[in-house]
Amino acid sequence: MQGLGRFHNGDAEAAALRVSPMTPFPDSVAVGGGTALFLDGSCSHASGPIERLWVRLGDSEVEALGWGMPRRGLREGNYWWTIVSIEPVAEPRDEWVTLRARLANGHDLVSRLGTIELLPSLPSPGDPSPAEIEAALNAVNGAEGPLVAVAMATFEPPTELFHRQIESIREQTHGNWICLISDDASTPERVSEMREVLAGDPRFILSLASERSGF
Repeated sequence: MQGLGRFHNGDAEAAALRVSPMTPFPDSVAVGGGTALFLDGSCSHASGPIERLWVRLGDSEVEALGWGMPRRGLREGNYWWTIVSIEPVAEPRDEWVTLRARLANGHDLVSRLGTIELLPSLPSPGDPSPAEIEAALNAVNGAEGPLVAVAMATFEPPTELFHRQIESIREQTHGNWICLISDDASTPERVSEMREVLAGDPRFILSLASERSGF
């Protein structure tokens, strides 16, 4: 790539590059619809000042917004910082944070600083666990016909009516189904009653909202 200099890794010149993060990296980042992450650290080379500096997180590489800066506790000119944009991710994945430093001779040296797990979003405390979802799918594994997902919305359902509705779903002649129940912040007492009705049948997956949405 034009203008990126020459890469030198695995030799004495690369070994003379000293790089370390300053602010500890988070173990994971919930990306959602996209986010940005502040990164900083120190970078120096025995041959002299760093001419330019880039930081890469996954597929996103940005030039450091500041480098060669003073910072308390570091040698003068070793500090760098930047903000990296992170695009939405469909699945959780680990990405390397990589620093690329250009020396006065035009050589680019690359060093890995560590990994960060990128998550699509943070799970809500009331969301069903992966184990619950897997149990529901295992319960209908081998059933005939296409898989059908029944969606049910609840808020403070009378226990008797809720029980009748659940039994109606259980009595369907089509056997390959799971039922997703989204509860709009019912009281703990009512949720407990709902769980008693659903007990022992993993085909029902209960998702609990932390606050009322009013659907």
